[in-house]
Amino acid sequence: MRMAFHRCECEMGQAQNYEIYCPTLVLAECAAAISRQTDDPSLAEELIGIIIDMPAINLIPLDLPLAIKASTMALKYRLSGADSVYVAVAAAYDAALITWDKEMLKRGSMVVETSTPDLCC
Repeated sequence: MRMAFHRCECEMGQAQNYEIYCPTLVLAECAAAISRQTDDPSLAEELIGIIIDMPAINLIPLDLPLAIKASTMALKYRLSGADSVYVAVAAAYDAALITWDKEMLKRGSMVVETSTPDLCC
């Protein structure tokens, strides 16, 4: 099953059963989320290392064609800038978008299949 994850939405053990596509933006978003919530930069660094080393994760760079696709989706579906990048990656790889974000679940579903982690993982 192909999936595009929004942030750090699936437990790492479960994620190994799937082919996962994430924009490289996921690294900064996960680092920020962990270090801001825990005030522990080393924990965030550890998570980033785990994400980078996980064989099931395909990190997709935000190149110009993907950025243009994301910006078109942002204006058409009223997605935030970051959310549009995740939706664009899911669309580009014919993957389901996995997130807890209610707005992204609703707006992203106009472009790709969406689901919460508890329903997919």
